[in-house]
Amino acid sequence: MVREISPHAAAHAVGVDPAVLRNWRRDDFHDYGARAGKGYVYSRQEVARLAVAGFIARYGIGLQGAFEIVKDRASQIDALVTGDDEIPQDYIITITLNADMDQGYSGVTGVAKDRVRFDGPVHGFLEVNISLLAKRALERAAFYVNHVGWEAAANERE
Repeated sequence: MVREISPHAAAHAVGVDPAVLRNWRRDDFHDYGARAGKGYVYSRQEVARLAVAGFIARYGIGLQGAFEIVKDRASQIDALVTGDDEIPQDYIITITLNADMDQGYSGVTGVAKDRVRFDGPVHGFLEVNISLLAKRALERAAFYVNHVGWEAAANERE
């Protein structure tokens, strides 16, 4: 199991260019990654969180809002990656979208949409299976590391 993930492998896992991860860090959206030599390495938990934030940002929420949602649920995401039995295998959140709000959403719940009772009309919602996102992101990171090789990936550090 890969424990340290290079910026290029992390970017591949998240579905963005490595420069995007660097820009996110420089723009203070996240403080993930540990300094290693001239670059950074990411943990499995950090890659899972970045993948969730990237997905949420891609599908209706601003980047700052996406990172706030992930920060609020970091312990649940980390537990999924470490295999904590207290977290359901399918950890799903529902985000109520609202274009009138600054961040683009008005609420987040830890349940699937069919179990949510809305108080009024809803502009839309985004249902996110965080378990599946984290699993697929770590599979993509492992694929990258195994096919490019850690030494080559390490040389690509920022």
